[in-house]
Parts: sequence; C-alpha cells; structure tokens
Amino acid sequence: MNGYRLGTREVATVKYKLIGTFACLLTAFGAHARQSSWTVQASDDGTVVARVAMDHRGTTGTTIMTVLNVGYGRKNGCQPEFGIAMLKGSGYGSPVGKISPPSTEPITLVVDESRVPTPAPFLVKYDNGIEAVFAASPEIVQALVAGTTATVQIVSGTPTFEFPLTGAGAALDAARRQCMSSESR
Repeated sequence: MNGYRLGTREVATVKYKLIGTFACLLTAFGAHARQSSWTVQASDDGTVVARVAMDHRGTTGTTIMTVLNVGYGRKNGCQPEFGIAMLKGSGYGSPVGKISPPSTEPITLVVDESRVPTPAPFLVKYDNGIEAVFAASPEIVQALVAGTTATVQIVSGTPTFEFPLTGAGAALDAARRQCMSSESR
C-alpha cells in the first residue's frame, strides 16, 4: 500500500466520486438487501475475521456489497479491528489508495438506536469501492455483541446501511479465540 497514498486534493476527489457513485447506485437498492449470517474465516496473513455481508441488487443487475467485519490479527496481538466496506460487485477489488487520519472523519455507528463513538478511520480505496478500518475499542465490541442491529455510514453524504447483529457475539468470540490459539503456537 505504500505506493498508493493519496494527496489532500485526491482525498476530496475520491470522497466525492465515491459519494456520487454509491449514492446513485444505492438509491434504488437500499431497501432490497439480501441478508446473510455472521461467518468466521482466516486470511493468508493470519488475521481471523468475523463478518456479515449484505448484497444489494438492483433492477439493472448491479450488485453492491456492504460488509461489516471485525478482524483479530496476530501482528497486533489479536486486538480487534473494525472494518466497514461498500463495494461494487461481490468482493474486494485491488487497492488503489489509502486516506489516513486526520484527513478522515469518524464513521457513524449506531447500535440499537444508540450512537457508538468511533475514531477517525483509515480509508482504503479499492478499484470497486471503499473500506473504513480502525481499532475497535472494548465499547464498540460490546455494543456489537449486545445489540440486535447496527446502522453504519462510512462517509458523510453516503447512504446508511443496516446489519444484523444476531450471531455477532459467537462469531467475534470464535475469531478472537482462533487468533489467540494460533498466537500461542
């Protein structure tokens, strides 16, 4: 990612292009999300991720996928990292840029109608979307575990997305335990 860092002018351009693209696409899709269950999977770098993905399919056949995930990586002592992605298509594309705090604003995270404070995230721009990532505080993890629904907005002016939290507690616990057991090897 080192060669993909964006400058200040590019940050504003990326934000506004993304807002426009996804706002237009999701205006017709937002209410028609296909729900999925929480899953746990390990990546090649040893990070164990608990995630729930939602497909938003419109009449044009275009699919927008939104993903809420909490990753536990050996490289950071199995401390949780929160991620929320908005992607065109059915998966992550190639990374093409990164916007770092303080050039970013905290995302909006609401769990069961209570706003949960978040730090300013790193924004990773992919050729098919964007992902906001930040260290998840114990309060964020507890809200996800205890809640029933999370509503998230990545960047001001973009659509909000709703995610089911049923099963999040078991998935987060399994991901953390799997990371801890692989760390002790």
